[in-house]
Amino acid sequence: MGEKLPTLQELIALANKLELNMNIEIKSCAASAALSYVLIDNLIAGLKELNPERELIVSSFNHLALTEFKRRSPETQVACLFESHTLWDDWNSILDWCNADYIHPEDKGLTQEMVHKFKAAGFKVNVWTVNDLARANQLFNWGVDGICTDIAHKFPSKYKTLGNK
Repeated sequence: MGEKLPTLQELIALANKLELNMNIEIKSCAASAALSYVLIDNLIAGLKELNPERELIVSSFNHLALTEFKRRSPETQVACLFESHTLWDDWNSILDWCNADYIHPEDKGLTQEMVHKFKAAGFKVNVWTVNDLARANQLFNWGVDGICTDIAHKFPSKYKTLGNK
């Protein structure tokens, strides 16, 4: 409690200094679409300071905002986030519409068949939130590219990369 939230500039400076790769999630802006545009513009401006050696994925549950971000920053890899109950049969159309590079499905209810469909469609797959080493191993054996976890410090180093390494 009482921890200061870093600014985007501070986060990027830290990522550059420590050679960290990042997944930045765009949150929906309930106030207005206009403020969502400001958020996207500010994110794009801030990301110009990120060292090109750093791997970056920008993700969102808000596929409209993600589509607009990708339109304005086509060189940045993006990922559509899905909760299990929103991962409908049109997932492929949504990813195509967003020009997404990744799909980030929720771990709950994820099957090997689903992972294979995502991969066969040409998408990289990062699963959230995986806090069990055995489940992480199973997912990697299924072919996922990465996982998001709350316990990264407990995972062996072979799990600690972003994207396809």
